[in-house]
Amino acid sequence: MNKRFKFSGEYLNAEKIFDLKIYFFLLLIILVGYYNVSLMIHPLKWDMIDQPYPYRYYIGECLRHGFFPYWLPYQQLGIPVCADPQSGVWYPITWVFGFFSGYTIYSLSAEYMLHVFLAAAGFYLLGKNLGLSKVAAFILAVSYAFSGFIIGNSQHFYYIIAAAWIPFILNSYLLLIKHHKVIYALSTALFAYLLTTGGHPAFWIILFYHLAAIFIIYSVVLFFKKGHAQQPGRFFILNLTAVAIYALVTLSYFVSVFYNQDQVGRLGGTTLEEALSGAFTPQCALSFVAPYAVTSNTEFLKTDISMANAYFGIVALVFFVLYFFHKRSKLSIAILITGILNLLASFGSYTPVRGLLYHYVPFMDYFRFPSVFRYFAIVSFLLIAGFSMQAFFDRKDKKLFYIVLVFIIAFITTVIGLRASAYLNLKNIALKLAWEFPNDTCVSQRLAFQLLIQAGWLVLFLLALRFLKVKTAFLVLAFVILDMFTYSMLNSRSTVYSEKLKSVEMRHFEKQNFVKGFPIPDMPISQCSDSSGYYQHYWRNLSIYYKRPAYDGYNPFQIKNNVRLVDHQTSFFKTIKKNKLFYFADTLINGFDSIMAASHGRPGIVFTEGNLPVIRNFNNKDQNIKITGYSPNEVRLTAECSDSSLLVFFQNFNKGWQATINNSGTQIHRVNLTLNSIVVPPGKNEITFSYKPLPVIIARYMSLISLSVVLLFLCFLKFKKHHTKKKNILKE
Repeated sequence: MNKRFKFSGEYLNAEKIFDLKIYFFLLLIILVGYYNVSLMIHPLKWDMIDQPYPYRYYIGECLRHGFFPYWLPYQQLGIPVCADPQSGVWYPITWVFGFFSGYTIYSLSAEYMLHVFLAAAGFYLLGKNLGLSKVAAFILAVSYAFSGFIIGNSQHFYYIIAAAWIPFILNSYLLLIKHHKVIYALSTALFAYLLTTGGHPAFWIILFYHLAAIFIIYSVVLFFKKGHAQQPGRFFILNLTAVAIYALVTLSYFVSVFYNQDQVGRLGGTTLEEALSGAFTPQCALSFVAPYAVTSNTEFLKTDISMANAYFGIVALVFFVLYFFHKRSKLSIAILITGILNLLASFGSYTPVRGLLYHYVPFMDYFRFPSVFRYFAIVSFLLIAGFSMQAFFDRKDKKLFYIVLVFIIAFITTVIGLRASAYLNLKNIALKLAWEFPNDTCVSQRLAFQLLIQAGWLVLFLLALRFLKVKTAFLVLAFVILDMFTYSMLNSRSTVYSEKLKSVEMRHFEKQNFVKGFPIPDMPISQCSDSSGYYQHYWRNLSIYYKRPAYDGYNPFQIKNNVRLVDHQTSFFKTIKKNKLFYFADTLINGFDSIMAASHGRPGIVFTEGNLPVIRNFNNKDQNIKITGYSPNEVRLTAECSDSSLLVFFQNFNKGWQATINNSGTQIHRVNLTLNSIVVPPGKNEITFSYKPLPVIIARYMSLISLSVVLLFLCFLKFKKHHTKKKNILKE
């Protein structure tokens, strides 16, 4: 009988207590390994500050002021931010941070650390439910938390979020296969919802095909297995339940995307050239043994350094090799094949796999960067290493010693070869360059330096196994932690945080300069450039922080007609952006004429589409505009004119916009390719522009209700299970 303890009036068995300790130590290791981020010493770098942060800041501002962020007026003349798959608008964790604390450089780091911990915790559960011991699963979780994917892609927050939830999805689906219970169907759907709304679309697209393959294979096995005649039907119903729940809770996400797909450029897919860019090139395979070697020199790597790291630990790699000398199960062989296929796909144009997927598999043409496939390869290879590790813990195998010895000899021989061909200056690298000026070293220097470190760890590992009277599993864990900490110290300054910046200084700048609330804009659009107000790491999407209705911004999510106006009609746009957010037209021309637009020098010129009602007044002297209220989804103003006039609203046209004049609805006309306009009657008028995409709003409430019901039902099932266990304990 398991020992049980009473804790806060409830009963916990020893196994649960041990798991809580596991999670605590896992969190502690992650906080220490990422101490520059977890202690808020240095800020996260590159794209993390350019894209996820400004959008999260905006979402937080909206939620804290009682608005839901359907529209973002501060970028590219306004975008339906709810339709941007990478905005985080539909991600519950963004809601929690945004509503309760708002977003700062500190809370961004905290959310990042939360997801790294979730990633490790999920991988621990996955390993444990695949039959590994808790120690082996813990070792894999540590390796996963510091893997080349998470360290390398730390700037891509949507990648890190995906890495946090995929292990939970795989674990829930594994439990669904094992037990055929509705709770696991619901949890699979719930974790898939978190992946979809928070992660990059590439990951849930790829994961869908992995799960579909598992479903098909397992269904076939069930169908032909004797004595399980009813099981295929129940399994199919549970999968159908999971799909239905997933569809309901993600309804708002998909409705918002499809509602705007005809107006947004990137929602239509990518070209083959784009789909092959950002690969994990064969040169990047150096990262399997020496990830420090791929921290710069993109000319050699032929890819961005964020896409070049696939490290999962030198100790784990040794056990991965040992796997090929053990008896292999069918499950492990399937996982290995999956990993190899994903690795081949990650090579991009270097193999035909990614191209075949692009041409023949639905939705595989919707994302760039073949390097995302390396994530699934790392997961597969780590699990293979875990199976091998578990076999070694159960029964020591002398082959491990020979494999480690081969690694040591290979590393030292490589260093000697590099030294013979070039001056390495290893002493200077070890004492100074690696820690203070990492970009001043070349690939061969970094490779030699880390291979010596790896050889040293492996020598100590062999000696420890031979002479220390310590349980083997704990020795392996200790060396995995040492290895990952060392590698993290070398690589993190290149791909995780900005060592030249201090978080406290950036936070001070935020307090002094970031605008709170939603002030009424009262400047010409030409003065609302996204690039003005640059400070250190803040150099893109600045208008979101300063609350200016900018005409530019950094985001691949773009309105097609906005691109036509801003990028293709530059001379005409330079003229009309001298206007403010609202202005009256002084010249109307039916149908857009590029030549006339380029040569006309008056800001008040407006090119219309179709016939407008009769407008007689083009005299600006008797016209007056005053904005009386401004929020993300609505603008209120008074407009006065002596005769009927055309009022232009300098935001992108979208079918979600609605306008009223004196509380009566009026038609919105698209003008100048992408702007909104209405015909204003003579006199003083109260005008409102509201962004109300009704299908999206309805879908939002349906998703929230569905999510609430699922969470309540999961709580009920957990309570029922716990209550039953408690009764059984009391009986004993």
